[in-house]
Amino acid sequence: MLAIIGIPTFLLELKIGQYSAMGPVTLYSHLSPLFKGLGFVNFISQCFVSLLQHDHRLDHLLLLRSLTSELPWQYCHNDYNDQVCFSFSGYKDCEALRLNQTAAGIENNIIYLNRTCIQDPAVLSLVRNDLQSWYGSEKKKNESCEADDCEMVKCIYTNTTFCDATDGAMSSITKLFDIPVKLRKSSSGQYLTKSVLPGICEH
Repeated sequence: MLAIIGIPTFLLELKIGQYSAMGPVTLYSHLSPLFKGLGFVNFISQCFVSLLQHDHRLDHLLLLRSLTSELPWQYCHNDYNDQVCFSFSGYKDCEALRLNQTAAGIENNIIYLNRTCIQDPAVLSLVRNDLQSWYGSEKKKNESCEADDCEMVKCIYTNTTFCDATDGAMSSITKLFDIPVKLRKSSSGQYLTKSVLPGICEH
């Protein structure tokens, strides 16, 4: 397709443009009255192509940054990461630690929360004393509501997947658990939205 249509058309446009010394908007109407709107269509399509070039710049930037031994979006210990950042690599390390202690017969309550693996009893105690801050959220009052302005109710996660909106739900949490699935924001997603895109938008 490129060899049959793309390149010949491109060369034809170059030749006609140089010969007529006109811009793309006015050139086609001088060739034939039938082509009067073709120049505008050509100009608008080039505007869309330039937007796509912006995406290619982002691709090249991510490619260059991926050529390091440790990917900048692999973990959650960057300045721009917040407490809901979820690193799959960090989570797997935490899971391995948990399994090793369980295999050794050591009772543990190791959790992945606040961007890190927590096993220090003092830190776990701080989490337990502020369950609403770590596990609190909101959900739709009516789950079947599809609109953007659905009524929301406060709830608290009682495990990694279920957010309970009933009174006294907090008291049903007997053991601490990892950051709930719906609260997780991937480390790669935060890298893109908080580090890469703001830098590109400034240029």
